[in-house]
Amino acid sequence: MVLTAEDALRAFETMINTLEIKHFLPLLTDDFHYASQSVLAEISSKEEFTEYMTAKLETLKRSGVKTTARIGHWSAYGEGPCVVLSQDHHPVCTAIATLKDGKLSRIDLAPPHLRKV
Repeated sequence: MVLTAEDALRAFETMINTLEIKHFLPLLTDDFHYASQSVLAEISSKEEFTEYMTAKLETLKRSGVKTTARIGHWSAYGEGPCVVLSQDHHPVCTAIATLKDGKLSRIDLAPPHLRKV
């Protein structure tokens, strides 16, 4: 099966909704990049992302904040699938995916107002 952006984003959606990273990691390139306004410097490797996201998911588990993700449609910059992340039912960001050589090479988080669901 060829990985599509929607497949990758559905896996990202599942990771957020279950707060479990293990099924998401095999989809990533070794030089995977993750960019977000809440991360000071762009993450530029699968290893670094694993450390960051494992800690982030543990923090979310302990916080009591209801974090959810749902697939949507990105309406800017060429359009396509996205994941809308919400906390306590308020949209906080939109995730878009970039693929390279059949793997997920990048996730970018952007403000939620640039999407339609």
